[in-house]
Amino acid sequence: MARRRTSSAAWTAASVLLVVLGLVAARRRARELADERAGRLAPLGPDGGTEVPPAVRGVAARVCTWAPPPLERGRRRMGLAWASPVTLVGLAMAVLGGGRPTWDDRIGAFVATGVSGPSGWALRQAGLGANTMGHAIVVRGDRASDRLLAHEAVHVRQFERLGVLMYPLYLWYAARYGYRENPLEIAARRAGPLTSRS
Repeated sequence: MARRRTSSAAWTAASVLLVVLGLVAARRRARELADERAGRLAPLGPDGGTEVPPAVRGVAARVCTWAPPPLERGRRRMGLAWASPVTLVGLAMAVLGGGRPTWDDRIGAFVATGVSGPSGWALRQAGLGANTMGHAIVVRGDRASDRLLAHEAVHVRQFERLGVLMYPLYLWYAARYGYRENPLEIAARRAGPLTSRS
C-alpha cells in the first residue's frame, strides 16, 4: 500500500512539474511574440536563430547542433514504437482539428494540414505554423513548405531517439531559454533541405 502511495505521489509531482514548465514556457513565448510585435526582437527569418546563444552552454549547447540522421531501415520500427504514445496523441489532435493525416515518406511521419480547432488555436497563439508529436505533424496552414517539413523532420528524428522523454526535455529548455533559444528548436532550424529517407 505504501509503495502504491509513493508511486502515485511521484506521478502527481511529475505531472505538476510538467504543467508548471509548460506554463512558464508559454509565458516566455508570449513575451517573445510581444517583443517581436513591438520591434524589440527581430522576427526569426528563414535562416535566423541557428547560432548557439551565449547563455546556452554545456550539454544544451551540444543539443543545438543535434540533428540525428534518419534511422536505418532495421531500427525504424523501434523508433516508431518508442515514439508511438506521443504519435497517437498527435494523430488524435490532428483528427480533432479537422486534419487528415497522410504518411509522408520523405519525413517518415504523418502530416495533417489545415488543422483548426484547439490545435490550430494553440499553434496560432504560439506563433507557430506546425507542431510535431512523435511521428505526427500538425500544420495550421493548408500547405506545408519543404522548409517547414525539413524543420519538423528533425523533431521527428529527435522523438525517435527520445520518445516520451522529448516532452519534459523540450519543456525544460523552453521554460529556461524560451522558444527562440530552445536548443531543440535551434537544431531543427539548422535543418538542411528535405530529402527522402533511405
